Amino acid sequence: MTDSSSGVIMKVGDLIRIKEDPKCRPGQEEHFAIIIEDNGNGVFWTWAYYPTTGNRMAFADSIEVLSESR
Repeated sequence: MTDSSSGVIMKVGDLIRIKEDPKCRPGQEEHFAIIIEDNGNGVFWTWAYYPTTGNRMAFADSIEVLSESR
């Protein structure tokens, strides 16, 4: 799946920023995470570590790739 903002292909192991609607999660508009599974169709399971930790589902249109895995 491709990051729409930069054209980068997202894959397992990438460090990402998840941007969320502030109305849905006040104070947690963004999370930093690592992609741990690609479920296809632009849906990813991630391990978020800031500002909260745990598994989070993320959608391709809300992801910005910060660092690609090799």
